[in-house]
Amino acid sequence: TPPQRAGAAAAISETSQELGGALGIAILGSIVNAVYRSQMTNAISTDISPAAAESARDTLPGALQVAEHVPGQLRTELIETARDAFSQGLQLTATIAAPVMLGLAVLTAVLLRHVHTVAEPQNQPVLNQEEEPACP
Repeated sequence: TPPQRAGAAAAISETSQELGGALGIAILGSIVNAVYRSQMTNAISTDISPAAAESARDTLPGALQVAEHVPGQLRTELIETARDAFSQGLQLTATIAAPVMLGLAVLTAVLLRHVHTVAEPQNQPVLNQEEEPACP
């Protein structure tokens, strides 16, 4: 990037990094949540109230909170089911994300293999530390 455009290039780089991170978290989090909800939908006992069951289906913390208010064996089953569903969501997400990231790394390496860094321009004068640049 030419020096006069360095600020714009840095802004674009920072913005794309932030957008990529946010989209990655949103997409991967959605996959985890979808797997969790699908696993929990049929696994919750009918002995739990509908409102509590909905809370347990939504998130792992919701299921753990509901488990605090149910008796003995039902509590244990709910906690184990919720943890297993969450673990399956994480495993599937990692299984999807790893090959995608590897593929993107290979694609980046292939597409950028001919790109070389630009050396400092040779025709610009070197300023002494005592000299100040002339203002236009």
